[in-house]
Amino acid sequence: MIVVYGGRRPSESQGQLPADCLPAVEERLDGLLADLQPRLAVGSAAAGTDLLAAASALRAGAAVELLVTSDTDEFVAASVADKGAEWTDRYHVLTAAPRSEVIEQPGLGTDDDGFGEMVRRILAHAEEARRDGEELTVVIVSAGRRPGRDHSEDMADIAARRGHRVVRVDPRG
Repeated sequence: MIVVYGGRRPSESQGQLPADCLPAVEERLDGLLADLQPRLAVGSAAAGTDLLAAASALRAGAAVELLVTSDTDEFVAASVADKGAEWTDRYHVLTAAPRSEVIEQPGLGTDDDGFGEMVRRILAHAEEARRDGEELTVVIVSAGRRPGRDHSEDMADIAARRGHRVVRVDPRG
């Protein structure tokens, strides 16, 4: 099985992924990925859900492929370090893990269009990595679609249209 993951970034208490929910989200991801036992997990490496899910996948024994924009340093500045040193530390620990691989995506920037295209590339990368008959499950940490462009919910919608199973984890329980 291959697991694709996506979801929310850390937020203030009224946001989609408040700090006080992080331990419970991490625990639920650990349990879910331990049950799914993926061979491979594919996603990005932004602060929040991405780093939590990738770490849970490693703990479950999976290899992890982390797709990031074409400039890794720019990606870290825009999508990891902006949420604090704790997340930067998590990023470095995760990317140094033996079964973890960072895969830069040429031509993608750290803007809304770049992240929208990243969703499509993550799904395509996971689909191409499947072995004969291997299932692809998409895990989305989200309490539902938010106003405006919503890359996490777009990922879930695209995956469902392609016939993949989508598992939702509500960050608030």
